Amino acid sequence: MIGLAFFLSGQIRRGLPRPLPLEVYALLAATFGILGLILVAANRRDVRAMWLGGVFVLAASQLSTPLVHARATEGFAWLLHVRPDAFLPALLWRFVSAFPSPLGGRPGAAARAVWQTAAVTGLLLALVNLSYLAVPSAGDAHL
Repeated sequence: MIGLAFFLSGQIRRGLPRPLPLEVYALLAATFGILGLILVAANRRDVRAMWLGGVFVLAASQLSTPLVHARATEGFAWLLHVRPDAFLPALLWRFVSAFPSPLGGRPGAAARAVWQTAAVTGLLLALVNLSYLAVPSAGDAHL
């Protein structure tokens, strides 16, 4: 969502060519982000809608990466290491395990194990990404 804020504030510079124009990334990030926030805010009693809303918000985070990358050379490079989308598989599996109704028995236990494993993996990946803030690599010199 930070990349979307950069884009909407007019602070995005054109840089390296991307597969799609930055406007497309901004539109997709806004669509997924707004829909996700609406699902979370409007359906506080339905946990399935909240998990799906979280999936959409994290998808928006991933879609806004090119927008953040466009500002990375001006002091915002650290934002490229903040990757909440590492938790996208965990939230997606959590949603799948509860939709259309919660899974029980062996399928429920298997789904629970998968989303818990994905959550731990996402946490480890997020921590690895954040570790680059403390110990930058030589490859980050181009940012």
